[in-house]
Amino acid sequence: MADEIPKSIDYKDGKARIAFQRLLLSKQLYLHGLEHSNNTGRLDKMIAVHNFHNAIEIVLKAIILHYDVRSEKQLNITFEQMIAEVNGHQLFKDKKVILPCLREIQILNQQRNHVQHHGLEPESSSMDYWRVYSRDFLAQVCLAYFGKSFDDLSPADMIDNYCLRELLKMSLLFANDNKPSKSTILSKMAFEWGRKAIFGVLPKENKKYLVISQKCEIQGPLINAFQSLEEKTNNAIYFSALLSSGIKLVDYRRFQSITPPVDFALNGTPYCYHHKEYSDLSSARWAHEFAVNAIIHWQTLGLNPGIPDQCAEATQKIIDDQGAMFD
Repeated sequence: MADEIPKSIDYKDGKARIAFQRLLLSKQLYLHGLEHSNNTGRLDKMIAVHNFHNAIEIVLKAIILHYDVRSEKQLNITFEQMIAEVNGHQLFKDKKVILPCLREIQILNQQRNHVQHHGLEPESSSMDYWRVYSRDFLAQVCLAYFGKSFDDLSPADMIDNYCLRELLKMSLLFANDNKPSKSTILSKMAFEWGRKAIFGVLPKENKKYLVISQKCEIQGPLINAFQSLEEKTNNAIYFSALLSSGIKLVDYRRFQSITPPVDFALNGTPYCYHHKEYSDLSSARWAHEFAVNAIIHWQTLGLNPGIPDQCAEATQKIIDDQGAMFD
């Protein structure tokens, strides 16, 4: 049993990884509930209450499992029992750590039961209440029991490569700080480095070239035609590789439309071409999630996305300077 609070989460450890994934799921449920709570429809308010409650319930289960309060097979207990078991756990009692916002989350549990069992519509005036207190609970619990900032929780923490992970964590920070332009640039950088792993496993190109006699009078048009064919072939290989790696073409097109073109010097220094102002915060968040999900998926395929050693210094400078070069 752990004798310290918070008990750290290392996602590479199997058991802790499950707890971390529960926290990520809880955050996504809260954000989904937040979106619905801003609408006035009857179903929107009912979904919001459900999601706020589910987010809290999942975090309670994460605490119980992470600190061995109960086994997963013994988790078929009520919401009230979970609260009692966590607050009654000897380690937490010894350290004087108690769940926050108890009265509010108990009222939320009652509201959720009214919604689920009786189909009662929550009052519109209650949405602000649940938005504030459910978030307060989640933020305080994540920090107190897991040592994690609720705002900074991101699947990016599951990326193995340090540089890619830090670039995408910075991307999220800039999105949270309402700086979508910098966020999209960093997402694009990470994605561009990550996708190079795909081409690392492609078959070597055929080195046999078509030789056209200098006496051929239509040499120029032929060369132009073959160059055009080569370009189209390379594009076909590029998109085939992307699609076979699990990237959806429609998502890729959206990502490209959101993010600016980025090239790299031989030492890894990026060059970003600002062809427009990227001020859409929701699009920047979507681009961040797309890049994170793509890189994590490539990891599962064994493609080992990362940054070449000779480029690590330039990338580390961007991380140390907090992307100052993109201001």
